[in-house]
Formats: sequence, C-alpha cells, structure tokens
Amino acid sequence: MAVGTNGTYHAPVLRRERAKRVRILIGVGAVLSLVGIVQVWLINSDMTRIEQAGPQRFALAGDTVAHFIPSILSNFQRAQAPPNTVTLITADDPRHSPVFINDKRALERWTAFTGVALAILFVGLEERIPISTARERSPTGTDLSRMLILLSVAYGALSIFESG
Repeated sequence: MAVGTNGTYHAPVLRRERAKRVRILIGVGAVLSLVGIVQVWLINSDMTRIEQAGPQRFALAGDTVAHFIPSILSNFQRAQAPPNTVTLITADDPRHSPVFINDKRALERWTAFTGVALAILFVGLEERIPISTARERSPTGTDLSRMLILLSVAYGALSIFESG
C-alpha cells in the first residue's frame, strides 16, 4: 500500500485503474469532439455552398455566424407574429429550401453534440491535473464542462423549433 499526500492509503492498483479510466475518458472525449467538429465544418460548408448557389440578391457576404444562431431566435419577430400575418418568402431564396433547413437542423444538433463531447474531454483533462498540497486545485475544467453541457442542451432544445 502507498501513502497519499494527505495521509490516506491508496493501493497502486486503484491508482492505475483510475489513470486508465481518465485516459479512456480523454480519448473518448477527443474522438467525439473531433467527429463533431468535422461534421459541423462539413455542414457549415454545405450551407454556404447552398447560399452561394442561389440568386445574388440573397447571397450573404461572409455571414456564416448566422448559421449558428438558432432559428427560433433569428426569426423571433416571425414567431411572435399573429397566425394570420402573411410572410413573404420567395421561391428562389435558398435559405428556405428543404435542403438548407435540414442542414440547419443538423448543424444545430451537431453543434450541441460537439459541446457535450468537449465537456467530456475537459472533465478528463481536469482529472489529469495533479493534486497539490500547496493550494486547492481550480475546478476550471468541471466548471467549463458544466457550462458547455448547459449551453449544448439548450442549443439542442432550441433546434427542435427549427422551421423554414
């Protein structure tokens, strides 16, 4: 048995098992984050291509940030309008095509997935910080992961209300 820094006894086997679980957590978080980031990039590129293929008057000049704003928030004035309000959507606007709307839904859900995957990665990385007797370990990794999980769940929930 080995004595820990705070006077407790820990078996070396338990430390190895814990280190193995932390490495697995980091590996899973890194792989899932990489998959999510690649998917977000591919879908965002496809959405930009769809916008650029439409008429010039509808082309957005470098406005890919609008892709990441949940539709329920970007069209908030339309969501608050009475049901008998007529909204004019032209047939040649690529941002209202079924393909673009499906890409928007997929982008929002993959972004939420990537946020949860990054949270898993940050929890694993935070566990790799050695415990010091000099000062308390900062919970930055777990605080950041909690915030990412909360934002990802909210973002994923807002994607349910996606409409053309």
